[in-house]
Amino acid sequence: MFDFFLYQINYLSLADYLGTFTFALSGALVAQKRSMDLFGILVVAFCTAVGGGTLRDLCLGLGPVTWVREPIYLVVIAAAAGAALCVRNLSSAAFLKAMLFFDAFGLAVFAVIGAQVAMAQAQHSVSIVIIMGVVTGVAGGMLRDIICNEVPLVLQKEVYASAAGVGAALYYGLSQYDLPEVVTLAVPIIATLGLRILSVSRNWSLPVFQPLNQSNIHLNQ
Repeated sequence: MFDFFLYQINYLSLADYLGTFTFALSGALVAQKRSMDLFGILVVAFCTAVGGGTLRDLCLGLGPVTWVREPIYLVVIAAAAGAALCVRNLSSAAFLKAMLFFDAFGLAVFAVIGAQVAMAQAQHSVSIVIIMGVVTGVAGGMLRDIICNEVPLVLQKEVYASAAGVGAALYYGLSQYDLPEVVTLAVPIIATLGLRILSVSRNWSLPVFQPLNQSNIHLNQ
């Protein structure tokens, strides 16, 4: 009986809703920290939650986009915005840790969801699957940061987009084997989440290229 119940669970949809909630929550918290009004909080939460999936669907020629086909996503986003309004101390260490976790979890879930959607459409190559996973994972966060006048994490030295790429690639690899769906989903999500959190806690980063010092450039006349 218990096994039958587990079989009926759509793990992908459950992970998608949870990722939507956490990304919307992270966007709403950032907007609240920027002292935006209720409309601004809802806009930032919406863009953070569905921005990546919308861009992915447009790139793959899918339409209408997911949140138009399934308005329940709007309910999830509104619930996340409401939860964010319950947070008062936005400068505490607990808040900063929560922000890191929410953003990392949303990144991990959406990277895997993006890879799965790309794999379900025709026979896309592994490169397209990984790119769609990265787009789904990072585009919403980029919109959030741009609206809130911050430099997007994906454009900085942090291990962010690369973590999403690892998750998408791992999902693609595991999907080639006859494994339970919960394993195929959970392993890349946990790997991406762990990589992102470890990179922050241990200060891992990608190489940063500094501009050339023009004063040290000597041209032969």
